[in-house]
Amino acid sequence: MDEHDDGDGRYVVGPAPVNRRTSPQAWREAAPAAAAVPPAQARRLLARQSLGLPLAETLPATAATPGTHRLPGPVLAAAVGTVALGVLTPLLPAGLPTVLAAGGAALSAALAGWQLHRAAQQRAAAQPAATGWQTLRLDTTTLHSLDALLTEVVAALLEEGDAAAAEPLRELKHQLAAALGRPAPSTEDALFLGQCVRRYLPDSLQAYLQVPAARRGQPLAPGGESARALLASQLASLSAQLAAIEARAGAQAGEALLRQQAFLQAKARRPG
Repeated sequence: MDEHDDGDGRYVVGPAPVNRRTSPQAWREAAPAAAAVPPAQARRLLARQSLGLPLAETLPATAATPGTHRLPGPVLAAAVGTVALGVLTPLLPAGLPTVLAAGGAALSAALAGWQLHRAAQQRAAAQPAATGWQTLRLDTTTLHSLDALLTEVVAALLEEGDAAAAEPLRELKHQLAAALGRPAPSTEDALFLGQCVRRYLPDSLQAYLQVPAARRGQPLAPGGESARALLASQLASLSAQLAAIEARAGAQAGEALLRQQAFLQAKARRPG
């Protein structure tokens, strides 16, 4: 008899668990282990997630509406009428063709001008106001390139163990998306936004990445600042200028609302 047997035949005694439901599942076929994600790829994924929606997707491109370049119907009708008048002129009594030709030409010109003016007004009313990035003609290639640089720098900061240093970069990206999503307050502001996307921010990010990772936290010159501190300073400068542009845009929007309020009040005071 087994040394564990207590003489009661109702129990089964053994050296290992005998209940398959509660015992280790060694009897089952082991599931294949999930493929490990390389650390660099995992950091890039985390960086993209922390940055949010890319600029290239935040600012969708506008497409031309089919048929917008067709010749307006009345203009075409006026042209056809003029041609028909020219064909019928030899068949008309003497003296009458000159009068009809002059009248037909004047009428055709008037119809064409009126229709073109009306079509231009309709297009202007239907088309939304151009946003900052549309006015600057920023192509999606430029935006994709900046998105890639932002992701690479945030991933580098995560690798260096300084996740807090990536927060100003995320905030700057959101500021830039907001500024490009509305018309710039002035031509100077529009020029700055374009250069910020094409040069200022990309140049700072690329210069940081060119510094060896092991030296980014060390002073670049005796008594100087580190690459990480210089990057933070440049990001703060760009962020301050974007905040100023946002303030000017808000002030302009407020002025437009005040003008509308004054207009409505003047209308309300007018009798009848």
